[in-house]
Amino acid sequence: ITKDGIELNLGVNYVAHYILTRCLLNCLQKAAKTHGDLSRVINLSSAVHWLADIKSLDSLHSSSWRSTDRENDGGEYKRSKLFMLMLSRMLEREGHEGVISYAVNPGAVCSDIWRNAQGKRRWLARHVFPRTFKTCEQGALSILAACLKDTEILPPGSLVVDEKYSAHSPLADNPDLLHWLQTFSNNFTTTRDSGT
Repeated sequence: ITKDGIELNLGVNYVAHYILTRCLLNCLQKAAKTHGDLSRVINLSSAVHWLADIKSLDSLHSSSWRSTDRENDGGEYKRSKLFMLMLSRMLEREGHEGVISYAVNPGAVCSDIWRNAQGKRRWLARHVFPRTFKTCEQGALSILAACLKDTEILPPGSLVVDEKYSAHSPLADNPDLLHWLQTFSNNFTTTRDSGT
């Protein structure tokens, strides 16, 4: 749990990105107008968003968050990746002039994120992942596609996997969950803006 009372995965993978995106929206709109092109917000999601377990909206209350450990994050990582997809869809629904958004799942990538792995994960990171996971360059291709492809090929608000549109969990379009996420996010950012 962070000093602000936010579960670490949720804080790093969603809340920080939400705040940054909201802070940059005016600049992104001005840049789009100035340069006559679209500004794009690219959010990093993951295939694990399909595994996000949201039994009820009450289960999302901060009192149910646990401190993150390396072996079991309690599902917060999965939910944070679902929320990143939902943020992309939320931005599209809000219709910010000149700004479009995508969520990207780069796939399993053998990157430096595994450098501090311990135990079985350390062995996997050294011996299995390099043979089975994508390289960093391969993982970046879907991000580049979201940055560069025509919006008729990749509809804004969509999930991009392997450089093309991909289906996503129905939870990403759940109106009750979306309302909860918007309320949570707006309350959090309003609290930050007021300095409390």
